[in-house]
Amino acid sequence: MSKSMNWQLRFFVGFALIGLMGFSNGWAQHHEHLQTFQDDKLKQIVNLASSADGRHLYSANMRPGNVTLFKCDPETGAFEKAQAVLKYSVLGLDMNSNQDLIVVCSSYDQGKVILYRRNQENGRVREVHEIYRQVIAAISRPIDVRFSPDGQYVYVACQTKTFVVLRVVNDRLELHQMIEDGIDECIDRSQTVVCDPTGKFVFLSNRGTGTISVFARGADGQLTQRGYLKDDSLQAALLKGIHGLTVSPDGKHLYATSGRFGGDHGVSCFQINDDATLSKVCELENGIELENFRGGHHVKVSLDGLYVYATGATSKNIACFRREPESGRLTFLEYLSADSSTEFGLVSGISFSPNGKFVYVANEGKGEIMAFRRPTQTSD
Repeated sequence: MSKSMNWQLRFFVGFALIGLMGFSNGWAQHHEHLQTFQDDKLKQIVNLASSADGRHLYSANMRPGNVTLFKCDPETGAFEKAQAVLKYSVLGLDMNSNQDLIVVCSSYDQGKVILYRRNQENGRVREVHEIYRQVIAAISRPIDVRFSPDGQYVYVACQTKTFVVLRVVNDRLELHQMIEDGIDECIDRSQTVVCDPTGKFVFLSNRGTGTISVFARGADGQLTQRGYLKDDSLQAALLKGIHGLTVSPDGKHLYATSGRFGGDHGVSCFQINDDATLSKVCELENGIELENFRGGHHVKVSLDGLYVYATGATSKNIACFRREPESGRLTFLEYLSADSSTEFGLVSGISFSPNGKFVYVANEGKGEIMAFRRPTQTSD
């Protein structure tokens, strides 16, 4: 056999093996970039939320500060701007399970939490109540907000040693509970708050101390801290500088990213146990299990529970992982891309279309939202 024929055979066999590996992962192709929407009024866009019908997408924008509504086509993934509601320095945003209310936190130094009623037909919002630091002193430097799964409560993560629980009553927000930081300083410099799908547990990340606090929720809505997981413990080594948190749709696993404001750079997975403890499943660290992933910002699990997406703010990329539903373990698949000449910038928030076809990613550095078509799945 000639040297050229031998080289061609090796190339063909190698290429075929790569293809088979891709199909064995259930991954038939790369993400397809569909659209990028850029607007100066989206500068420092940090969060995204999609409606359950896939027709509306909302963004939280720090500067100049607004909540922006986009109309989406559930079948093509295309979207266009429809409304902007001005509020200074919007940081956190969430929608309740009934899809009729949206809550945001804004005005970092002044401290505000705003409740909006949402028109489910056209997606437009109107403010119905605002509560601020002058009324509830604990709402100081709010950084993230989250509805409880039943929509009765709003959890407010603050960066001033307090964790606030608000109750939603007749389109108004009322103080339900204020949790002050204890001796372990697990609440000071909080970053992200998330709930498990049943509402049994609430999780709070703290980038200052590199911890994840676990709270159990009682029948009266009161939260009780049951424990915490700390960086460099036997169960965690990548929580220094923790930023993003998310719970899988099945409620089995908690995923975390770190590095947005320094610290470790990577993605971690923990099993959520019935006794309110967290057990390490896997850790993927930049330079070891991952290449070129720095500044972990947001992390989300796809609605089918099969994939995990994490944004690397300082490495300016979006990582996609295959998730094993039973164990929660992750396998890196690819970094999303638009084209060879596009640099994403400080990527941040992530959201999905409910039909699972599309993923939307916020680009904080460029004031953009990008839409990607997710690859078709194959059977394993």
